[in-house]
Amino acid sequence: MKEYFEANSPFAFQDITARMIETVRKDYWKADEAIRSRLVREYLDNVTRHGVNCTDVSCGNGRLLRYVIEEAERTGVPAPTIEQAKAAFEQAMGRTIEAAASELEAFAQRNDARAAVERAEGLRILDHLPQTATPAATSANSQPAAAAGPAAALQASQVPAPATGATGQETQPAPNRLTGQLMTEEQRTMSLPPTPAEQAMPVLTSGGLLWPAGLFFLLLLVWRWRDRREAIAMRPAFSG
Repeated sequence: MKEYFEANSPFAFQDITARMIETVRKDYWKADEAIRSRLVREYLDNVTRHGVNCTDVSCGNGRLLRYVIEEAERTGVPAPTIEQAKAAFEQAMGRTIEAAASELEAFAQRNDARAAVERAEGLRILDHLPQTATPAATSANSQPAAAAGPAAALQASQVPAPATGATGQETQPAPNRLTGQLMTEEQRTMSLPPTPAEQAMPVLTSGGLLWPAGLFFLLLLVWRWRDRREAIAMRPAFSG
């Protein structure tokens, strides 16, 4: 695969290798020491031979480049290769690798600080929201009505509370006092519209067919008579 990319697209190989190193740096991939060393070595070797493929992974990621240089020094990549690749990176970015990495770290710190402020402001707003009143505990008299079902609970809620006198004792309700609602069931039937009566089809009789037949024969006779007259009129002309 490396030979294929070297012959067709070395920058694609450089980009793939950089992304694999980035997954190792972010600890998404638990690669062993041999794989990490080989990735860094091949990445820097590709840069020194073909130049920098300045994508968001290479030129746009100073922290990755700093990690690559540190890993290259730790794993024993030749110093000339490291220096040549480092110079190519810094020339493409227009600043040092350390400066690019510091800019990204400062940007990440500002983002984290802004997120913390927004989170604290959200908690403060939640603390100052008016608290909704908790519903009071249901009394012992209302429990049987709730257990009996929604209809019983509705009817119980519509019954007025007993009146109390001056001494605090309950008084009997008046005889004609409305104490509830009477629910009745009404059955309704749907009446369909009357079906229209079927219209009788006209019936043809022999008498009704005579006058059309007579008219047809009359026209046929007139046509034959007219044809014969034309034939007689044309006969002297042919004989002469």
